[in-house]
Amino acid sequence: MLLPLLTATALALAPCTRPADEARGGGRPSLSGPEQTVLSDDGQFVVHWTEEGVDRPADMGDDDGDGIPDGVDLVLEALTDAAADYEAMGWRTVLPDEGGGGTPEIDVYLREITAFGFAWHVPVADGTSCYVELDPGNTSLGDETARSVAAHELHHCVQYAYTNAAESWIYEATATFEQYRLYTGGALEFALGVLWNQRLRGMDAAIHLEGDRYEYAGFLLFKHLFDRGDGEGTVRAVWDALADDPDWAAALDSATRADLGESFEAAFGTYALWNLFACARDDGAHYDAATHGCVLEAAQVNVEELSVDAGEVAFLHVDAPFTALFAELPNDGEERPLALACSVEPEGAVAEIRLVAIDVVGSGGEVASGSGGGVVELRLTGAVDPQGRIGIVGASVGPAPAEIQCGLARVEPATEPPAEGCTCEHGEPPAGMAIWLLALALVGATGRCRTSRRSSACS
Repeated sequence: MLLPLLTATALALAPCTRPADEARGGGRPSLSGPEQTVLSDDGQFVVHWTEEGVDRPADMGDDDGDGIPDGVDLVLEALTDAAADYEAMGWRTVLPDEGGGGTPEIDVYLREITAFGFAWHVPVADGTSCYVELDPGNTSLGDETARSVAAHELHHCVQYAYTNAAESWIYEATATFEQYRLYTGGALEFALGVLWNQRLRGMDAAIHLEGDRYEYAGFLLFKHLFDRGDGEGTVRAVWDALADDPDWAAALDSATRADLGESFEAAFGTYALWNLFACARDDGAHYDAATHGCVLEAAQVNVEELSVDAGEVAFLHVDAPFTALFAELPNDGEERPLALACSVEPEGAVAEIRLVAIDVVGSGGEVASGSGGGVVELRLTGAVDPQGRIGIVGASVGPAPAEIQCGLARVEPATEPPAEGCTCEHGEPPAGMAIWLLALALVGATGRCRTSRRSSACS
C-alpha cells in the first residue's frame, strides 16, 4: 500500500508550472536525441519525441503496428479527446501558434522535466496560444494518469484563450477540476483524495492560497459551483469574467450572481456549509459523488466540539479573505432549535454565518443564514432531532480576518418563521452575550426582518 500512496501524493503535488508566469524565453525545448514529430488525427497537435536519451518515451511498444510508440499514441489520443470534450462543453478553442515550433499546430514536447507537465503561453496575432511539455515517463504511472496530465495541461492552453494575467491558483484549481472530471480510478482516486483532505482540513486557509498543494485543492470550489450551479456553464462563466478582468474575486462574484443569484460572499458561506457534509460525513444531499469522488474515509473539516451548555462560540480567523471555521454541539435530547447573536469585528470584517440542524444519521436539515459586520443574529425555527446535532459555520469573507463571537441559546420553535436569510442589526451587544441573545431570540420569534443588500433591520 505504501507505493500507491506515495504515487498518489506525488500526483497531487505539482503537475505543472505556474501558467501565469511570463512566456518562456530562449526558444523551444531541445530533445536528447534526433527529433521526430507526429500529427494528431484532428490536425490540432503535433507531438515532438525522440528514441534516444533521457527524453525517450517510457512506453516504446507498438501494439497497433503504426510505427509510433504507444506512449506517443496515448498522448495524441488524450489531447484530441480532451480538446473534443472542452469544445463540447463550450470552452474557447486554443489558437494555433503561428509556426513557433516549426508548424502552425500546437506543439507538445515529450522530454524529461521536473514535473508531470508544463504549459507555456505564446503570444500570437489574435491573442494567446501555447505549447506543452509532458514528461515521457508519465505512462509508467498508468495510462489514465498520463491521459489526465495531458488533459490538465491542455486546459491551461484553453485558459490562455481567455487570459494569461490571472493568479496561478485559479488556473490550477480549474485545470485540476477538469482533469478529474475526465479521468479517475486507481492512483488518481487516491491523489484526488489527498486534495480533498487538504482543502477540507485547511478551510481556515484563504481560498487563493498557493503552495503545499492548495492551488490544486482549489478544484473543490469549482466542484461546488459545478454541482450547485449550471454545471460546466458556471465554471466557464468564471473564465468569461476573467477574460474581461483578471481579478479572481470579481470573476467569481460575477459568475455566482449570474448563475446562483447571489454574491460570491454568500456563495462561499454555502460552499463552507457543504464542506461540513463532505467525504467522511457525506449525507448524499450536497456534493455529487458521480464526479470527483472522495475515497479517504478520514477526510473531513476540523470541527470544534461544544457542550450543550457552552453558551458561546468564537471563530477567530487569522487569514483573509474567504476562510471558514466550524463548530457543533449535540442536542442531547433537546427538540428546541438554536439561536445565535454574533459580534463581527474588526471594522472591515464581514462574516457569513450558517446554522444547520443535523439529524441522528448525520444528514443536514433546516439551515439559517446570516451575514454582515457588527452584529448578526440568526436562528433555526423548527424543532430539531433530539438525538442529532447543530452545526455552526463561521466564514470570513471580507478584507479583514473576522473575529466572530457568538452567544448561543435554545429557543422555542417559531410559530411564524422569519424571512429567509434574515440578518438583523441590534447595535453593540452588552456584556453577558448569552443573556442578551436569549432576550433577542424570545422576542424575535414573532419579529420580522426587512432585508437589504448587505444588512437588515428588525421590526
